[in-house]
Parts: sequence; structure tokens; C-alpha cells
Amino acid sequence: MAIRPIRFPAASSMLALVMFGVLGSAVGCGSTVITPGCETPCKPGVEVQVESCPAGAVCVTKEDCDGNSVVCVEPPSTCKAAPACHPLDQQVSSCPAGGSCYDVSICGSTITCVVGTECGAFVACDSGDSAAPGTDCPQGSTCYTVSACGSSLTCIDTGNPHACPLTEPTPGSFCDAPLSCGYTASNGFCWNTYECQIVGDVYSWKVAFMDCQ
Repeated sequence: MAIRPIRFPAASSMLALVMFGVLGSAVGCGSTVITPGCETPCKPGVEVQVESCPAGAVCVTKEDCDGNSVVCVEPPSTCKAAPACHPLDQQVSSCPAGGSCYDVSICGSTITCVVGTECGAFVACDSGDSAAPGTDCPQGSTCYTVSACGSSLTCIDTGNPHACPLTEPTPGSFCDAPLSCGYTASNGFCWNTYECQIVGDVYSWKVAFMDCQ
């Protein structure tokens, strides 16, 4: 009986079969195939990729080029600088009437500054009043002048008289001239009036009308 020789596949064919079997086994087992060059969808320099969203952080779930979900988070800001006014200027809650103001912003915070003078002070009208167009008081208006560090401003007195305290005075406390001042309550529904009257040789505040109880 004749014996036939056994022929084995070439080495390259064997390697191909082995590789096919390995890849087929991996895909068949549900493994994720990562495409070479598929980078994280998180914004470079802005976001970082994390396994899960940290407590208190704001995260965004994105999809990479393979369809995998990726959690991106923006790291807490390391900016600790605080806004500040220019030298000789002052920070204010709102720009006063007649004042020259500008805003300063840094690290997400913004403040309002009023331009000062060479000595650091600034001139501004009382709250509720307005600055006159020039140095002369408009006809029919009551005005006063505010001066500081050599600068002056003419203001039209449309609110409380200029000499009135910003807040309600304490009855019996000292005042320096005959004056009547009114104050509106925070709810806007009542009005208290105080008068500066002379008692003997001294001026002091008296309650003229008390609507807010």
C-alpha cells in the first residue's frame, strides 16, 4: 500500500488562522475594540475624563468615536485673585450720581469703582439727587455743592434736603440747622418725618410725624 505524505499549511497561513481565532474569540466574548487614535471627547485643557462624577461637581457625559460613554468634568478654578480699584479710586455698591465709574472683573468677580481725585476722595451727589449740567443751578431748582480735594460738583436737591442724615435720626440727638427730613419705610407704604428744632440754645431732632409704627 502506498503511503501519502502529510502536507501542513505554510507558516504564514497558520499565523493568520491563529490571529483570526484570537480576534474572533475576543469579539465573540463581548470585548470592546478601541479604535487606534480615538481620543477622549473631553475638551483639552478645560475638562478631564473621570470614572464617575465627583460629588458637587458639574459633569457632562459624552460619546467617543467608538460609541463609548465618557464622563467629563471641569476641574475647580484655581483663580484666587480678587478685583481691585485703581489707586486713589474707591469701590462702591453702585455708581453715585455725578460720579465717574468703571467695573473691574477677574476670576468671575466684578466690582464697581468710582474715580477719585489726587487725594483719594471723590465727589458725588446724595442718593436720589442728580448732578447739574454745569456749575450753575438750573432755574427753579434747589442745589448744593459737594467739594473734596479741590474738586467740586453742583447737585440738584430732588430727594431729602442735603443736610438730612442718610438714615432716620435719633430723637433728641444733635443737629445743626432748622430742617425737616422725611424717610420712607422699606415696604414703601409709610413715611416718617423728623425736624431739627432749637431747644434752648441747642438744635436737636424731634419727631414731627410718625406714620410707620
